[in-house]
Amino acid sequence: MFFVISGYLITGLLARMALRDGRISLMAFYSRRVRRLLPTAILALLATLAGTLVFLSMARWEETAIQVAASALYVQNWRLAWQAVDYLGAEEAASPVQHYWSLSIEEQFYIVWPLLMVAGLWLARRLGRPAKDVFLVGLTAVFAGSLISSVVITRSDPAAAYFVTHTRLWELALGGLLALTVHRFRAGLPLRAAMAMTGIGAIGFSALFFSASTSFPGALALLPTLGTVLIIAAGGIKLGRFRGLDASILCYVGD
Repeated sequence: MFFVISGYLITGLLARMALRDGRISLMAFYSRRVRRLLPTAILALLATLAGTLVFLSMARWEETAIQVAASALYVQNWRLAWQAVDYLGAEEAASPVQHYWSLSIEEQFYIVWPLLMVAGLWLARRLGRPAKDVFLVGLTAVFAGSLISSVVITRSDPAAAYFVTHTRLWELALGGLLALTVHRFRAGLPLRAAMAMTGIGAIGFSALFFSASTSFPGALALLPTLGTVLIIAAGGIKLGRFRGLDASILCYVGD
């Protein structure tokens, strides 16, 4: 879910910038990401270090410090993959910053994705093709290649497949494809309501029935990710006083 939403938002933002201005301002994009994410991320890591010294045994200090450094450099997912950590393994003592693996992929995405879209914009001009068409082809290639990689690696090395960037890129690309095509979708309220409920059902099923023994991400990751796509594509739904995901409390939590 998290990666699909990020791919949708960031790709949409960059595509609008490219189509509106004919260029993508990397400085503006990166500076906004730094201002939004870096202060709180650093504060959380410093607090984790302080908490480690107070609450954890000395035997865990060195490894925790290494993982905090990996998180600060946004390579925590690769550190965990190298250690072959089982994210859902109840028998293993989790690192205090283990959850930074997903943020690490996010930051890698924030760094590389705009550069790829700038390259796509340049290529579109050289080929005399609409920029959106080039973006769509590129996103489709990333989606297909990464999904195949995810399925193959999940079968052979599921612990690494959970964390490494290239097995997760397809989720970001799927969100990007949705951002570039969702405006073409037109449907009445009944269909959109059915889409939203199906999406919620898919995500709920995944949350309830996927376990540590589930082969994940792989092909099974399509269930919650496509569920997320359905919810986003359905848009805001209001039935009388029922506002669906536009409800104030849900918007507050999301913000």
